[in-house]
Amino acid sequence: MPYITFLAAGTVCYSTMNSATFEALYSAFSRMHVQKTWDAILNAPMSLDDIVLAEARVGREQELAVRHARSSSSSGRWACRIRR
Repeated sequence: MPYITFLAAGTVCYSTMNSATFEALYSAFSRMHVQKTWDAILNAPMSLDDIVLAEARVGREQELAVRHARSSSSSGRWACRIRR
């Protein structure tokens, strides 16, 4: 495998992982710090573990929704593959 192919695949994987992580973490930070949603939730009979688990689940569901939207809009499984 040529090095440039290895490097390109790694860059694509890294950027995908980085964008998904940033989206989940930024929305959680916004709800915690800016909107003070976590403070309101903690006034209910819930623990911090419940909130963190819910944030992880919301992030996963958002990722699945985006993945489904991308796969249904493409013509096939490998539609985004670069052709030579």
